[in-house]
Order: sequence, then C-alpha cells, then structure tokens
Amino acid sequence: MTSLPENECQILLVSRERLQHALGILAGSLDSKTRWASLSHKDGQLKIVAGMTNCDVEAKGHWPETIFIDANWVRGMGGLIPPGDPIILRAEGGHFYTNRFSQLCRLDIPQSGGNDPTSVSRKSRANRVDKAAKLLSPFRVSPEDLESMIESVQSRGVSVWRRDERQMVALVAKAWAVLAPLGVETGDLRDLIDNAVTNAFFRT
Repeated sequence: MTSLPENECQILLVSRERLQHALGILAGSLDSKTRWASLSHKDGQLKIVAGMTNCDVEAKGHWPETIFIDANWVRGMGGLIPPGDPIILRAEGGHFYTNRFSQLCRLDIPQSGGNDPTSVSRKSRANRVDKAAKLLSPFRVSPEDLESMIESVQSRGVSVWRRDERQMVALVAKAWAVLAPLGVETGDLRDLIDNAVTNAFFRT
C-alpha cells in the first residue's frame, strides 16, 4: 500500500451542500461490487469518482495527488456529512479526513479492487487449491477446475477477503451453510456485513 509521506498534507475546502449533493448522486449509482472511490483536484474542482460515475465539486486548497478511499465513504457520507460549512477534506500520513471523521487512504489501487490475491505465494496457492479440491472431491471438482475458476475471478477483478478477515470468513461460511437453501450466496452475506458495519458506525 502506497500512502502519503508523513510530512505531506493535502487539504481542500468544499461547500457542505454541494458535497452532499454530489455524494448523493454517486451513492445512488454504486453497486455492491464497487470497493474504491478516488478524489483528485484540478482547476478548482474536486473530482470524485466511484464506479462508473464521477462528480465535480468546487473546491479551494492544495491537493496535488489523487487518493483512493473505501467506497463506503461515498455510501455513508451521502446520507450523513459531519457538521460544518465549509467541509474540510484532508489527506495526511495515510489517512483521509472529512472534518474529524478519519479513514485510511492510499495513492494506488490493486487491479483486483482489494488486497492483491496474486501476492499469495505459489506454494500457498497450491496448498489452498489442493485442500479445497479434497473438500469438493465428492462433487467431481478437480484442482484444475479450481485453478480455472481462480483465474476467471481474478481477471474480473472481483473483491477478495483480506488476510485479516479469517474469523469473518469462518463465520460467513457457517451462516452461508444455513442460508444457502434459501438462495443466499457468500457475496450477499459479505455485502450485508459491510453495510451493517458502516451503518452501525454512522449511527453512533
């Protein structure tokens, strides 16, 4: 992950009303697969891009670098922007601030839209594939079938589980086993959890 140097600070002042209007448009256009939003500044305009939609908001300040943040910022702030006018947007030391609200930001984005699954070592990948193939052998799924599926998923840029989410993966697997007969997919549970966590934060 590439973050801003500790001594580098980007800061913009934007109208609360105009920012809220732009985020409302963006939030309404997002789908569940959109994981990142970007913010850049040129010619007095803050450009916010999320998914296939972008909005410009008049802004004043110093913002030379494009930064990437979790798209949940768009979803959450679209309905609840912190008090204050103008709103102060600041990126410093790997964090992005909306007034006092803070979250991680970065200067690049993995092609996969999440932590890059191609960074997993060949040995680790082979072990995971073999283990999964043994579990799925009653269904005549081979390691080659799994490798083909993995290549397809990574080429589509589908978001992946992070390495620090092992406990969540285990819980989702158990919940999915219960809900699968009702047509629920693991991706549905992931989206539900992400939205629940975000909404819980903004309700506090």
